[in-house]
Amino acid sequence: LAELSFDCEPCRFDYSEGNLAIGAGDGSILLWANNAPLW
Repeated sequence: LAELSFDCEPCRFDYSEGNLAIGAGDGSILLWANNAPLW
């Protein structure tokens, strides 16, 4: 399945198998979504 991730300052974006997570640079999670469509 599709998997992608990229790093940016000061955030992190991960998309893997329908799970979407966006976190801050300090490790905290800003957004978590299950079964999210990839826009």
